[in-house]
Amino acid sequence: MTTIDRNIRMKFATTALLAFVTVSGAVALLAQGKAPVTAQRSAPSRAGRAGPSEAGTTTTVPSTAPSQPEQSPDLADAIKFFSAHTPNRMRIYERIQDRPMVLKNFNDRLVQRYQRLMRVQSDDAQLFDIMVKQMELQDKVYWTVRRHQINGRQMDQEVSDQLRSQVRELVELSLQERQKRIDHVEKMLQQQKAALKEDSGNVDALVDKHIDQMAKDAKNFQRLWDPPSEAGQGPGRRGGAR
Repeated sequence: MTTIDRNIRMKFATTALLAFVTVSGAVALLAQGKAPVTAQRSAPSRAGRAGPSEAGTTTTVPSTAPSQPEQSPDLADAIKFFSAHTPNRMRIYERIQDRPMVLKNFNDRLVQRYQRLMRVQSDDAQLFDIMVKQMELQDKVYWTVRRHQINGRQMDQEVSDQLRSQVRELVELSLQERQKRIDHVEKMLQQQKAALKEDSGNVDALVDKHIDQMAKDAKNFQRLWDPPSEAGQGPGRRGGAR
């Protein structure tokens, strides 16, 4: 008998044994008044919903719908911040969720503006408060104008007077912001003038300081010029200028 014949006979024997075990199990269940359980293949469930698996248990079919990318911490903080201070302008955020490129550009600008505001907050808390008040008032003015555009109505005198009052306050806040920025520049200018006056009286000390720094830089450059040798016995030597 060849090896191939033996393998074929073993496969037939294994198949017959499995069939015998299956039939025997079914007969035993019938004898006990129970129906044998057969594996049933259910129709594929809709994407993203739970459906029965081949073994009769419940499985979750992965959704084929495009998933939204996870928000970065900065983006999540920016959305929360502007939703709190400019809720009317942020209404547009829900309307651009199905426009990926527009949404990406919007998110990028949102994060950049938020980061600038956070830097202002750490540098000058009063200037930050002025800028936030500006944002909040701009949002109210924007929505007043936008609401009348949507309804196609002319503003009555009461709304017009209210709008004018809000815009006046907005202009006053803008003037306050400009004054704060001028104060900041003037402060920096005074600091630079004081530093220049001090350095002008200590020229020799500055010369010594620069020489020391140049010596340190040259020493660091030498380490790059002569890297460690392969044997690990200190810096190697290469031809060229020293």
